[in-house]
Amino acid sequence: WDVNKDGNEATADEVRKQGGTAHAYLCDVSNTDDVKRVAERVRRDVGDVTILVNNAGILHGLDLLQLTDQQIRKTIEINTMAHFWTVREFLPKMLEFDHGHIVTVSSMSGFYGASYLVDYSTSKYAVRGFTEALAEEIRRLGKTQIKTTTVFPMFVDTGLVTGIDQRFEKQLTPQQVAKATVSGVLRNRLHVFVPRKCDFTARLKMFLPTKVINLLIDFGNSKIQLQEKKSK
Repeated sequence: WDVNKDGNEATADEVRKQGGTAHAYLCDVSNTDDVKRVAERVRRDVGDVTILVNNAGILHGLDLLQLTDQQIRKTIEINTMAHFWTVREFLPKMLEFDHGHIVTVSSMSGFYGASYLVDYSTSKYAVRGFTEALAEEIRRLGKTQIKTTTVFPMFVDTGLVTGIDQRFEKQLTPQQVAKATVSGVLRNRLHVFVPRKCDFTARLKMFLPTKVINLLIDFGNSKIQLQEKKSK
């Protein structure tokens, strides 16, 4: 699913060249009517969805006072609200058969708030809470074979962030994140951190004083040039 028809078809073509079967659908995941319409097409074309991957994202890279009302709304609609609409479409059948996997691509910005990413970090924190609460809701229903996996990557070279000058880490490739995600899904991992050591840094925040956390952030901080672009 994508709003970019050419990019969507190009991705589907890559899958087909590798011998796989792919269907490309034009869809604005922030629009509930669009999601319902395309979800029905998917059910007609390929049947019930058993693995749902939510990875739509938009990033503006502006400070809070520079952001327009529309930009803030769009960030939340795409990065957060879209998860509600897609899950509500495909979860009922997963519950009926007690079978399925919901994969949510969040970000390390869902653990550490960052300047110029106030709207983005907010949306990714929300996604983390959404998946955690959803997993508990499914557990309470006694559905043991519906799994959830949340992915927390560092900066990924998708065009959302450019000009990164990190002290210790290189920018991740989409292939690295995809490989880690597939591995996590196959192992039914609740959380997938990319790179894996981010798991340790996420846990550190729970125990260290704020001043120490700020020093660590400043020490490893990246110089980033942000550009606005939508990625789905």
